Amino acid sequence: MITKRAFIIGSGASIREGNYDISPHNLPLWTALKDELTIGINWVYRYFNPTISLYGDYEFYIAEKENLRKLPLAFGMQDPYFGRSLKIEWLKQYHVENNIYLLPNRTEQIVDGVKTLYHGINAWKHGFYSRYLSGILGLNLAIALGCTDIYLLGMDCCSIDGRTHFYQDDFKAEHVSEGGTKVCGIGYKKNGQYKTDVYNQNFNEKYEPFKKELNRINITNVSMESGITMFPKMGYDEFYDNANHWIQEKSQSKLRSEILTKYKGHYKC
Repeated sequence: MITKRAFIIGSGASIREGNYDISPHNLPLWTALKDELTIGINWVYRYFNPTISLYGDYEFYIAEKENLRKLPLAFGMQDPYFGRSLKIEWLKQYHVENNIYLLPNRTEQIVDGVKTLYHGINAWKHGFYSRYLSGILGLNLAIALGCTDIYLLGMDCCSIDGRTHFYQDDFKAEHVSEGGTKVCGIGYKKNGQYKTDVYNQNFNEKYEPFKKELNRINITNVSMESGITMFPKMGYDEFYDNANHWIQEKSQSKLRSEILTKYKGHYKC
């Protein structure tokens, strides 16, 4: 087993813990997580060196490929772009370049007589569930890796203290599309403020398939104000109390090696 404990690190402002007078590079959370299996979503790698850097949007690759090439291990979501522009036979090839690999998109299967796009630990065979949210993709990846104690960090799906991102005072989270158009996502508007209309939706509905995992997996949301309410919540005081008792016997290089071995056991690279 790779490890039972995993941490999905999103971009939510709750990661700041109200510490707006220090740089996002120096947050205490990074010290607590340095030896853990971590999946950093999108731009998290700018502030912390996660075990896996994960992105779901191929346009993120277009914008960040020079930086992604330098990371120890990065996963993206499979998309026809990689075959169209990089000439990779994307239905058969999963290795993009350097340490960048692709996860296959989910396929609809019949499970217990019901059609489903979520396949949990069997995502290696039937594809990974994302609903176009990298955090959801990260959660499915942690489950597919066999982790049974998973913490969601910065999965706020709301604004906190008027902020939506823990790094929004540091840089603009935006990139340029393949066609040259600026893509904001949840990035800056023209007036310099992060857009929040993306949060006007039912995020619990997007996470609904994970409910069936709760009878065998602990999924904890470390964001008391998060709009995701279907998982038990935990404040940072309790989180750090728990962190004082965590023991991780594997190095980051060992974790990455085991993850990549598992990955290559399913896909030809």
